[in-house]
Amino acid sequence: MTARRSSVGKPRAQPAAIPARYYAIFADLLGQMNIDVESLLRAARIDESVLYGGDGMLTSTQVDTLVAGAAERTGRDDLGFELGRVIKLSSHDILGYGLLASPTLDYALDLGARYYRLISPLFSMTYTRGERHAEITLRPALPMKPPTLRFHLEAGAVSIFEQVQALIGRPPPHDVWIYGLEPSHRRRYSRLVPARWHFDGSAAPGARFVLPIEMVDRPNGMADRSALRMAVARCEILLKRVTRTGISDWVLMMLRESDGSLPRLGDLSHVLHVTPRTLDRRLRRDGETFLELSKRARSERACSLLREGRLPVTQVAYQLGYRDSANFTRAFRRELGMTPSDYRRRYARP
Repeated sequence: MTARRSSVGKPRAQPAAIPARYYAIFADLLGQMNIDVESLLRAARIDESVLYGGDGMLTSTQVDTLVAGAAERTGRDDLGFELGRVIKLSSHDILGYGLLASPTLDYALDLGARYYRLISPLFSMTYTRGERHAEITLRPALPMKPPTLRFHLEAGAVSIFEQVQALIGRPPPHDVWIYGLEPSHRRRYSRLVPARWHFDGSAAPGARFVLPIEMVDRPNGMADRSALRMAVARCEILLKRVTRTGISDWVLMMLRESDGSLPRLGDLSHVLHVTPRTLDRRLRRDGETFLELSKRARSERACSLLREGRLPVTQVAYQLGYRDSANFTRAFRRELGMTPSDYRRRYARP
């Protein structure tokens, strides 16, 4: 554990992490269902100016609260499916225009995987091409609460299906697997033809599309080389914006925003589509290491949990990944000069 003593008792503000534009679409969808969206946003502490501001960002906590509140108020478990149906290529801002201008579906899918970080840091997308088939894979890039994970998994898989159709028209038959999910509304997927939808609730969460090679090689009638060049250049700028103030700030943000176990170096490098070695090198340019940032994030989380006072010290230790409370206590005392119990007595919230 490594902590800056000046921050004791004063948790730093949590930076925003997730593009808000998709939740603006979700809010509009809920409004069509006669849900009181204003009170729902208020409960999630989401400002409408951020939600509809174009470049607004939300925290994972805000997203968790929004998704849970929407499910409770609608009594529905298919909201991710519904959102996936209405997300358009243009919803992805400049990346969407790049997809529309791509010469083939093959090019568009490769482009989408390369810049998926601009859509969301919650999942990573990979695209591979073989001799007879091409594959799209979606995997969680960060820990999420189960309802949030299910919501985004459905929204992501269904939106990819819809956007492929928008690019090439009705595709040939192909297979889609959604892992870690057994939706009660699976009959609705049978209408998304000609895809054949498969579910495996026992597997690790994710989605996998297997597309015949002739499908991805279809030309796109809206291809525009000049527009594509400009869109790719803009996507590069947006992706590099993460590093302009230092990649270490982004890594620390992602560590803080994780819910549960901290993401690993490989997890975050996968989100950025760089190798772990490259991400480590960029961190060192900022004078940081992933180990030290992880220790800092863990220390901040320890202090926060101790201030809340809900969990005994032993449970705080386990939640932070320690095998026993003794190791946690030693590490905490080494960094903050007091035991976890002493810290709780001094800084516990009333």
